[in-house]
Amino acid sequence: MPFIWNPLMEKFWTAIKRLAKCWIGKSTLECFSQEEAQALIRNDRAVLNNEYSIDTKKVVDAKGEERCFQTHKFRISKKENEKFMLGGIALDITDKLNAVKAREKREAQIQHTQKLESLGVLAGGIAHDLQQYPDGNTRLC
Repeated sequence: MPFIWNPLMEKFWTAIKRLAKCWIGKSTLECFSQEEAQALIRNDRAVLNNEYSIDTKKVVDAKGEERCFQTHKFRISKKENEKFMLGGIALDITDKLNAVKAREKREAQIQHTQKLESLGVLAGGIAHDLQQYPDGNTRLC
């Protein structure tokens, strides 16, 4: 099967490689501000006691950028008497949330436009009715 070059996938893998350089293999303290890192560490310890956690949180990374993450954390154990390990997945949902906000803003703008359009039709109808009576007397049914 011949190789098919896909520019979209190339952009995707370039972004993944960039994120990997920024995050993978680094400690929590290296990736987040001191305050955020301490909060994340406290949450990790709580998960070890409760077995599972889903959390959505805005954090500020070391570069000062605000990102929103949804984290799924879970307790892992090999044998009954061994200490638990922590497993987890963090999803950066910042772009998704921004897209939802943008869509809601567009929907609000469309609703506002529709309201103005309806008001214009109503005003046009009233003006039309008033023009039908040149003597100024209006008749209401």
